[in-house]
Amino acid sequence: MLRSRVSVSGFTMLELGVVLTIVAVLAAIAVPSFSGFMANSSLKTAAEVFYSAVQKARAEAIRRNTTVDLVLTNDTPVGVVSADRTKTTIPQITENTNGTNWVIRVPNTVDQTGELVDSKLATEGGGANITVNAGGATKIQFNGLGETINGATVLVQFKHATQNTACALSSTVRCLNVRISAGGQARLCEPGQPSTDSRAC
Repeated sequence: MLRSRVSVSGFTMLELGVVLTIVAVLAAIAVPSFSGFMANSSLKTAAEVFYSAVQKARAEAIRRNTTVDLVLTNDTPVGVVSADRTKTTIPQITENTNGTNWVIRVPNTVDQTGELVDSKLATEGGGANITVNAGGATKIQFNGLGETINGATVLVQFKHATQNTACALSSTVRCLNVRISAGGQARLCEPGQPSTDSRAC
């Protein structure tokens, strides 16, 4: 009686070792690029969310024909709804030039509170690894014409806390600025770019 040979196919240990080595090398190459991509993405998101907040605060000031503040803070903004549910007020918050949270409010100059229009936490707008520097300004105030009240240009800088803190253009993670002119117009720009570049500040 003759027995038929059964063909067994599979991988040898050598083949498996070669494949695993190739996968490990590719992963080692991809992880730093992916990390830079994620850091750049969170920084860009934070700057864009703040840019949108500037636009919203300005539009609200024009719509209401009154002063509207965009306040930088590290406090957690919590609104209090009125008894008749017609408006939400925000208790006094600590303004901070490096605040990563922000609040749009119609200020009440008597008790430093205000009617809450909108607010965001840093974790909602790009993550906690972003640093903010408004150059000494703690809030941006718009009048009923949409102009900044102090009449000066405000530059708010966004950097990643651990990657490219010097804002080198050669880095994967780029720094971004939101520039608000005296007329109230906002612009998202990239520091260090030559003046002929459309991304320049």
